[in-house]
Amino acid sequence: ASSLNASTENSSAGNSDMDLLIAQNSYDAAVLEFDFSLVAGDSLRAGSFIFASEEYGYGYSPSYNDACAIFISGPGFTGNQNIVFVPGTVLPVTVNNVNKDLNSSYYVDNSTGQDLVYDAYTTPIEPATGLVAGQVYHAKIAVADGGVKRSAAFGTSSTFSRLAVMMDAVAVMPGRKARSSLRTAS
Repeated sequence: ASSLNASTENSSAGNSDMDLLIAQNSYDAAVLEFDFSLVAGDSLRAGSFIFASEEYGYGYSPSYNDACAIFISGPGFTGNQNIVFVPGTVLPVTVNNVNKDLNSSYYVDNSTGQDLVYDAYTTPIEPATGLVAGQVYHAKIAVADGGVKRSAAFGTSSTFSRLAVMMDAVAVMPGRKARSSLRTAS
């Protein structure tokens, strides 16, 4: 485990969608939700992201399964559907699904803390989309702890490009939910 820590244990509120995703209670959820639509003829390139966690230094078990997800609801989706998977699978991106032993080609050991203050992280992962122009969708981007150590997601390219962002909140804190609205750029 890295000698540096992303933060200390907090055990604040989780998120019900993340609870279902990891099949256990989640904690310290950071959630950003917004509605958006695409201009006709445009497409959404969700961008790629990196998932990082301090749980990696403590082994893998169902009790410590940090995760990140992007849930989409709207036309063509049933309820809130996660669109973030380990590439080539239907497995959600979690500590137990990407690690040195499972799907290791997407795993980067950072136990020395040289890159980030997290014990390990994934290589960039691009979400699936399947969205239709002219329709309104609801997005929920979430990261949560399935244990006691911190996790995070970092965007690596412009997410939701060609959309004008109208933010109601600037920061998302663990256990808090920010509501935002997005509209297509003119």
